[in-house]
Amino acid sequence: MVLHPTGPETDLGAMEHRHLTVMMVDLVESTVLAQMLEPEDLLSTTLRYHKLVEQIADEFGGRVLQIVGDGILVAFGWPAASENNAERALRAALRIHTDLPAMAGPLDLRCRIGIASGVVLVGDIALGTNIQPDAIFGSTLNLAARLQSLATPGGTMVSAATRALGAEQMEFEPQGVQNLAGFDRPVPVYRLTGEGKDQARRHNRTPLLGRKAERGQLRRAWKDVEAGRGRVIHILGEAGIGKSHLIRDLRSSVGPQAWVTYHCSPFHVSTPFFPFISQVERWCGIHNQDDIAARRNRLSEHLSDILDDAQLRTLYFILAPGPGDSGTTSEDELRAQLSDIFIRVYQKLSREGPVLVVVEDMQWVDPSTLSVLRDVAEHLTSLPVLMLMVSRMPAPSAIKESIPSLEQLSLPPLDDATSSELAKAASGERLDDRTTAQILARGNGVPLFIKECSAAIAASPERIVDNIPATLHDLLAQQVDEVGELRRAAIEAAVIGGAFGAPLLAQISELTEDESEDAIFGLAATGILQHLPGANDDAEMIWRFRHELVREAAYQSLVRDRRIHLHRRTAEALAAQPEAARQPEQIARHWELAGETTKAVAAWSEAARLNLRRHANREGAQHARNGLRLLDELPADQRDEAELNLQFLLAAAERVHVGYGAEPAIDAFGRSFELAEKLGDRRTLVRAGRGLFTAAMVKGDYQNAEQWGQAIIDAYDDHHTRMVGNYICGAALSPRGRFQDAAAALEQAASHADAHRAEAGNSPDIAAVIQIESMSALVDSFQGKTEAALAKAKRAVDAAIASGQPLIIANAMHWLTEIHMQMDHPDYARMAKALSAAVQDKGGPYYQAVATAHLAGAAIRTGEATEGVAMLQAAWGRMHATGAEAAGVLVNAELARGYLALGEIQKGLDAVGAGLTCAENTDERNYEAEIYRIKAALLLEQGGPFDAAEAALREAIAVANNQGAALYELRALSDLACIRPADTEVAARITELEERGRVLGPAGTST
Repeated sequence: MVLHPTGPETDLGAMEHRHLTVMMVDLVESTVLAQMLEPEDLLSTTLRYHKLVEQIADEFGGRVLQIVGDGILVAFGWPAASENNAERALRAALRIHTDLPAMAGPLDLRCRIGIASGVVLVGDIALGTNIQPDAIFGSTLNLAARLQSLATPGGTMVSAATRALGAEQMEFEPQGVQNLAGFDRPVPVYRLTGEGKDQARRHNRTPLLGRKAERGQLRRAWKDVEAGRGRVIHILGEAGIGKSHLIRDLRSSVGPQAWVTYHCSPFHVSTPFFPFISQVERWCGIHNQDDIAARRNRLSEHLSDILDDAQLRTLYFILAPGPGDSGTTSEDELRAQLSDIFIRVYQKLSREGPVLVVVEDMQWVDPSTLSVLRDVAEHLTSLPVLMLMVSRMPAPSAIKESIPSLEQLSLPPLDDATSSELAKAASGERLDDRTTAQILARGNGVPLFIKECSAAIAASPERIVDNIPATLHDLLAQQVDEVGELRRAAIEAAVIGGAFGAPLLAQISELTEDESEDAIFGLAATGILQHLPGANDDAEMIWRFRHELVREAAYQSLVRDRRIHLHRRTAEALAAQPEAARQPEQIARHWELAGETTKAVAAWSEAARLNLRRHANREGAQHARNGLRLLDELPADQRDEAELNLQFLLAAAERVHVGYGAEPAIDAFGRSFELAEKLGDRRTLVRAGRGLFTAAMVKGDYQNAEQWGQAIIDAYDDHHTRMVGNYICGAALSPRGRFQDAAAALEQAASHADAHRAEAGNSPDIAAVIQIESMSALVDSFQGKTEAALAKAKRAVDAAIASGQPLIIANAMHWLTEIHMQMDHPDYARMAKALSAAVQDKGGPYYQAVATAHLAGAAIRTGEATEGVAMLQAAWGRMHATGAEAAGVLVNAELARGYLALGEIQKGLDAVGAGLTCAENTDERNYEAEIYRIKAALLLEQGGPFDAAEAALREAIAVANNQGAALYELRALSDLACIRPADTEVAARITELEERGRVLGPAGTST
């Protein structure tokens, strides 16, 4: 075999990958023969040998590709695929060994044969101005050549793959494993000994035609639906088992008034809500080239009589987002809105009669769609709707976990009788019993294989020599070959993947749009493609491959250079679509497969950013990881900047999806900080530092949180950076009870904030400015400056509300509510309810748990301690679920307060002990004085000696005094004065604090 290098002078456009069986034939002792015969006789004998091999190869469907001296290379499966290539080659080898001696007459002519099966590169190759026809490359050829050299005269050696494909038709003798030149590991070798004996075949499987049990289950479900009781069923089965056929049978027999079909896609497993989006686009007749206005008009035209304005706006946000659209503010809210939309649609459709909803290929469902399906499934019980979720086996674990009560219907393979009926029906009764038996033996009860194989053999009976297609791969390749001149269009369409139309196919191929449309209709006529119906006649017709396996077979035939070229053209075409129609994750996939790493990374970043905006954080995280996976392939001077962008996106997604303290988020923020510092990216450094600070705070690692603030201060000498850094330091010092230091840091932050606002004009970092005021108010409250604290906190809330950003509002209201709690303010319960209402839909799980904790604190203070304790314990669990580990001292102090109110003293003392342990372990000291004060109250309620209670109160006073926490010092002093009224030092200290006027308002209220 001659190697043909690729390069500027080499054109591989006409070559393709094929799964072939290759046979190498070599005449034994040709050198001796040359010495025995005259040159003319030698030439005549050699030509007759060549002709014999070529005739036998042709008879068995092979093709001679190369003849070099007395060596002959024969390929089975080229140029047209055959379903039993290995068997054909093996039978041809036996015939050659039989007929060669007869042809030779008195000469002792024998040959050695080696046969191997595998993927090769084959086709016509252009070398400059010369064309080399039927050039073939690949390790399969090398293996066949090495096997031929091992064969004895008159013998045939075969590879393990060939033996496996021909095991039922031929007999072999194992030759052990052999060390072959050019192969890095020993290779199993078999010797062909002859044709195999007929063996009885058993068929013990059961699926499609005559599926009485499965049909009965669906009919019973439909009767429930007709009675107004909705049902949801999960249909499972391996690829080609007949899931779609069963659903078509149900549709044709019950005739639903309406049916809706959603298609999940292997190319969109990380595209949020893809099945819903694509179905709505088809329903409303939305074209890829439609701009935002056109898309919104079509949505309104088709759905305004079903959906209200708010629901239409949600669809605008997903399918036609405008430049300034912010959409919903949380993943949960978006999911709930979409669930409401589809329930509303089903309600509308069901007014005319029962509705059938089918979700195809759930093994490729994206997480966001699955979440919506879970919510929708819970609401269908009161609607006349049958929802069928269809997926391959094994059932995806995510489906089981999301909808554990889902009713299942599993499809097993077909039994013999049903398989035979299917084979006869698919072939039009044109198969004899022997051929049918062969099909059933290979079909293994899979309807797709049986049906397609039977139809193909019935259409071309000559393809069958003595058996049926050896593999589904060969059969599918044959289906692609049979479209003839449309094969190239089929292969180009296979590159696109998923759904496509004539315009897109024309853009990536050398066809005009009209020619693409003709090609698509031609392919549809062969059954390879199927049409996805749209809303109306003027909508662009969208198509997809009827079977994904057929698409894969077509795609795999492409050579690398052609495949890369087509992926590049597809990426360019998709990127040129209007922004509203663009799918950056698909663009990224095509750029990646085209080897355009820089563009692929940029597209993965765009996809991640888009999904974060849509609150599809899981998908966004995956897209960011996809981009990070490609970093090593980027030019060195691009890697750091690309990684910084992707790491920050990953951190942002993981923080929301998993939790503020999630390790993946911390790692990504840490790497972002490191890269931002290296690249001099001040803005991202500050943002990453805030992310690391937040993670450290919620995990209770306050010293680390302070260090991130100092790192930001040290990084840049500008007002914004120092504003954020000093804020972080102050916020991290406060939980440790270092209120004076915290106040100083926050004062520095406020000073830089004033300068920052003057510099920033209309675009200051409003979140940081508001957080500074809120945190300063909290520290003032601890220090007893209650009136100033309330005023600052209220200003912060007003500014947050004006910003319109839900998380900023939640943060500001949280601190205002906590200040009310500290003061035992009469308005605490009202503030807790206001906070709960503010974060209910848009605050996220962490702030929702915080709000519940404040409702619990208010309940404890207003005589509902039993309910309050239970609520507080639940809230604490929900905080932990987000990764939060902070606030242990405060939560245990509040639990102890609740148990005191309930008279459960020992539980209260246990909570005090847990809180003090937490203080020692985490250095969380801000509520340490208060928990000692509550301990004293518990001891007094227990009826013990005053000494122990007095010791606890004096500890509370000492802690508060050392911290400068005048609020809690005065509160503990007031309690101590009640049990030691004659203590003049206590009275003097109370008078001193009151005279200073440091504690104003209702700060001295005791437990």
